Amino acid sequence: TPGPGAARAFRLDNGLRVVHQPVPGSGLVGICLAIDAGSRREAAGQSGISNLTAEMLFKGTARREGLRTLWDLESLGIESGHASEPDLLRLALGAPAARCGEALDILADVTRHATFPEEAFGIESRKVLARLRSIPDNLFENTWRLFHATLYKSHPYGNHSLGSPAEVERLTPADLRAFAGRWFTPGRMVLALVGDLGADEAVRLASRHFGQGQPAGPAGGDEIALAAAAAPTPPTAPLEARDHRSKAQAMLCLGWLGPAIAHPDYMPMKVLNAVFGGGMGARLFRKVRNEASLAYMAQAVFPSRIDGGAFCAIVGTAPTAVGAVKDIVLAEVHDIAEHGIPDAERERAVAYIAGQFALDHAASLRQAHYLSWFELIGAGFAFDRAYLAEVRKVTGEDLRRVARTYLDPERAVLAVTGPDPTAAG
Repeated sequence: TPGPGAARAFRLDNGLRVVHQPVPGSGLVGICLAIDAGSRREAAGQSGISNLTAEMLFKGTARREGLRTLWDLESLGIESGHASEPDLLRLALGAPAARCGEALDILADVTRHATFPEEAFGIESRKVLARLRSIPDNLFENTWRLFHATLYKSHPYGNHSLGSPAEVERLTPADLRAFAGRWFTPGRMVLALVGDLGADEAVRLASRHFGQGQPAGPAGGDEIALAAAAAPTPPTAPLEARDHRSKAQAMLCLGWLGPAIAHPDYMPMKVLNAVFGGGMGARLFRKVRNEASLAYMAQAVFPSRIDGGAFCAIVGTAPTAVGAVKDIVLAEVHDIAEHGIPDAERERAVAYIAGQFALDHAASLRQAHYLSWFELIGAGFAFDRAYLAEVRKVTGEDLRRVARTYLDPERAVLAVTGPDPTAAG
């Protein structure tokens, strides 16, 4: 099968931008619509509205009542997906190339004419509430929620992606319609088409199905201006949050506020994350699990965020070992800040990132996701192609510098879920 051609972008008259990357001969097209309507856009008192809006888009439109949208997709052999993420709301369709026009027709329909019917809304909101109420019983989810709430405080990143039970209970179909009406505008959307589709056909189909509507939202220039909430700031002293649960094990998240995706330190922090927690050969797994035998799981994450992601070590351990695990993590951070990273360790981390990148880009649908996402947040669709080259530019001194800059023990946040170690046995 021929490899992909070069991606290019164009803007429709109404402000919507389209990124097209041809993959001749694949017979498929991955379609992703990235909308500037993630949980970062939720107003105070409406946490969870982005997620619930995404869940409801395929539950009925003015043209297709009830589950007709899903039935039409199924009958055309089109797979669909949707997600509300912190920085975007994402709608994705994987279609046979011959059905691309019909897929785009359905996608335009759900973003313009969703009706948010009362009965379906009641069903979906009850599902969300049931999931939210189960979180305290899940060690990982509960600790992750607690960590973000402590680190980000009033910033929307501090909310769980599903919202809070009290605020979800207050949402109505009218609230969802207002949210979609405000954020689902051409200037706040990026459509990516990756697959067996020529450039002229991509322009024709995008214009036909998404070219209507008046310009709205950010306009002009090569980047979408995103009016951010007040940017989060790191704590001025160490913070701890503990949720005591009757569990046999404990889960801890120990982390720091990291750089935003547009910051020059973003890529060094990505490589540092791979050094620290990228697979079984990384420091965290080796030190905490293999050498100290203190963990049943150990990983590190650094999600990409417009307003700054969290660099976080996540460890499942015995309740009595939480303090020892914390000490090991802080000792490794100190070692990196003081002595840097050996070249062999940095090269292993770069190879790990390259492998994960290739696996994550194997499908056209995932390629469409990244192209639309990077374009939406202002990095530009070309950032995806340049990503690995930027990773390989990171030096050992870069890693030492970002460790010193961001991973200050006096600004660390610790969240723990598990039994109360002071309680009587």
